Amino acid sequence: HSSDRSATAAAQVTAHPTELYLGARTDARVEPAGSSFELELAAINASGIRRDTRGMLAMTRVERTCDPSGCEDKESPVEEREVEIARGRTLESVVPQTPGLYRVRITADDALPVTLDLWATGEGTTGYAGEGVIADRASYRPGDTARLALAADLPEPTILLAIEHDGTVDARVIHLGSTAEGLELAVARAWSPSVQIHIAIISGGAHPKFAAGTTTLAVEPASVD
Repeated sequence: HSSDRSATAAAQVTAHPTELYLGARTDARVEPAGSSFELELAAINASGIRRDTRGMLAMTRVERTCDPSGCEDKESPVEEREVEIARGRTLESVVPQTPGLYRVRITADDALPVTLDLWATGEGTTGYAGEGVIADRASYRPGDTARLALAADLPEPTILLAIEHDGTVDARVIHLGSTAEGLELAVARAWSPSVQIHIAIISGGAHPKFAAGTTTLAVEPASVD
């Protein structure tokens, strides 16, 4: 009588859904309306090697409306054009002309698309119902100006700005023509290595509307001369 025997084996398989991946980055996510956002594009194969390809760049303006049942985003086309993505450094520029949230998509045949969200600030309206604070950069140096977009669409807001660092809070009250204008803050040396920005917004008289947001700014240590 022979006993039952069983054998097991395992194998790890790395599967790629596509042979080509697209990449896009920008140094600044927030700029004044009418200014240029510079985008760096790349196409990379499954082996991690850059290659040439031809694709499309499309930019839309995102408007958000909300009601008790939820929120809905509507994208309106702004620009679409062909782009040549080279193995070297490839730069493309887009220029939103009015305040608001803009979505840039890069697509190419046989490639996974990539999307970037950009905010333009200025006088006017964003068409975006929501909350939140968007900083233009990932990190800052003392003396830089941090440009912040407010993900809301409220007229003549009163803003309570609280800057929290190392247990201390600097509170400021700011009045704007609209939340579309955003805020600019001078980055202080004392904010290193990071500072929290808390924003509360109120707009309206007898029936006010509210919005709020928080973000953390990374601040590099001041260089020593």
